[in-house]
Amino acid sequence: ARRVVTVTVTIDAYSAGASLLHLATGVPPGQDPIRYIDDRTNSPVAACGRLWLWCAGRPRRAFRHMRELDEEVREVIHGLMQEDPKTRMTITQLCQHPWIADAPGPGEAGQGNGARV
Repeated sequence: ARRVVTVTVTIDAYSAGASLLHLATGVPPGQDPIRYIDDRTNSPVAACGRLWLWCAGRPRRAFRHMRELDEEVREVIHGLMQEDPKTRMTITQLCQHPWIADAPGPGEAGQGNGARV
């Protein structure tokens, strides 16, 4: 049986949450974070990549656990990714959330609280 999904703003809100989760943590939605990070950091290929970045003077950390994110970011991600569309954060609520509402506008970098991740 084919499942028909109607695309609505609530689905877009869920997609925004999934995208934010992936951007903030480096882990795609639906993946076990510990296993995903372990698979990508403990392989020989990953070790070579980290060594190359370190030698190039650009050490970086590609992954973060949700607990390492700012509380407001976690609230937004959890709100947007609610399974039930009736309890899911709306785009209007997202725009009014302090993490978004208090972020500096274009050309205001360094002013205000900024959007913390």
